[in-house]
Amino acid sequence: MKIMLRRRRTISSTHHSHPPVVPANEFVADFIAWHKKPKPSLNKAIIAFGLLTFLGLLGIVIKLFTVGLENRYDWGYLAAITAFLFSTAGCTPFVILGLRMIKAHWRRPIARIAESYSLVTVVTFSLVLLLLFLIPSSQNRRTIWFQNDTVGTVGAIPFTPHLYVIIGILCMVLAGLGLWWTSLRPDIRLLNNLTKSDKPTNKSWVGNLKQWRVQNKGLAFLGAFFFMTFIWAITLYCIDLCMSLVPGWRDAIFPVYQTLSGIQGGLATVILSMYFLRRFGGFEKYIFMEHFWAASKPLLATCLLWFYFWFCAFIIFWYGRMPIEQDLLQLIMFGPYNIAFYIGFSFCFLVPFLILLWNVVRKSVWGPPVASAFIIIGCLFDKIRLYVSSYSVRDDLSYHAITEIPATILPNITDIMIIVGGFSLPIFIMLLCTKLIPIFSIWEMAEGLRLTKMTTYLRTELRVLGKPE
Repeated sequence: MKIMLRRRRTISSTHHSHPPVVPANEFVADFIAWHKKPKPSLNKAIIAFGLLTFLGLLGIVIKLFTVGLENRYDWGYLAAITAFLFSTAGCTPFVILGLRMIKAHWRRPIARIAESYSLVTVVTFSLVLLLLFLIPSSQNRRTIWFQNDTVGTVGAIPFTPHLYVIIGILCMVLAGLGLWWTSLRPDIRLLNNLTKSDKPTNKSWVGNLKQWRVQNKGLAFLGAFFFMTFIWAITLYCIDLCMSLVPGWRDAIFPVYQTLSGIQGGLATVILSMYFLRRFGGFEKYIFMEHFWAASKPLLATCLLWFYFWFCAFIIFWYGRMPIEQDLLQLIMFGPYNIAFYIGFSFCFLVPFLILLWNVVRKSVWGPPVASAFIIIGCLFDKIRLYVSSYSVRDDLSYHAITEIPATILPNITDIMIIVGGFSLPIFIMLLCTKLIPIFSIWEMAEGLRLTKMTTYLRTELRVLGKPE
């Protein structure tokens, strides 16, 4: 067992001090009492965000009956909000699987939060199925499926791109749900036993050593599977439902850029959720400054990486100066959607970078959540300028370049309903999970508390952390 020592300031010196280590049994008792009787405001919030989510569903239904699925440019905002959900709530399991691999202690309060957002991908997958009706076959056009001639290439891949987009995203959804359920099993049995619930318990879980080993191996396997399918799903979605819809758009860096955007958005979603759980849930004893400070470091790194991959793609078009490349820059950056681009660039990189640049801000409870809020808003505008602009192109997809730059498509009332509903969907599902299931991973929290104790060395208080191998 590795032992790590962390210095703890005296309580009277600053609000950044770590709270005393709470015994594991006290944490379980506190959480059970909270779960049995949550705050009344939780039910009101569930109803409010549930209605907003229903408003988005209603907007989709109205649009189906009014404009149908004949014109792709009518559905650009739905494609954008679907990409936004992929790049925020859909990517949160990626955050926790990496932290589990390195056995990071600060992951424990956010583990269940990150896994519960996997439920959002079920709705996102349904939206993708709808959008696929707007995407033509890859036959007779230039895509990654290499079927760009009249009769089809030798050994042409059938059912492209629809079948493979469905398989890729479905695998990602199943891997995320598997992670969520595997981690949840011990807590369901514990919660029902301690509350003496009349609900049927998970009788297959008895908590012996063999089951714990199988669970750890299962989490590792599902985490690796989610990692692979996450990259696959994001790549197929951004290429087949965005880039291939613009004649002449060829960018090998774009899938990596979108994947990195998803990691950044997923981490920002987890940080913001952790803040609201601490602020309104009353868990200051278990979520404190150290967790935000630790999360702010990879968040700052993703801001720099976001700029790096964006610039790598941008500089090729900027210095190439070919007519196709100049038209693409006009379409997705400096033309009809320039305001969305400037907001996305500022909020995904510039503003959070300037916020997280200062250690005094990173080492606080409020700094990383503020930066995360900017990132989530910036991610939404970044998806709007990419997907709405792509869906607004009305040229034949077999062309080699854009013939004209389409005008800006502003959101109508149904598009606004879809945006509001899509933005509210992850919040509604998270609030519902907070009420129905343990929003903390009880077994991981208890494990971490058992591996933590306070000690003194000379005149300094130290937090001693055991890190099992």
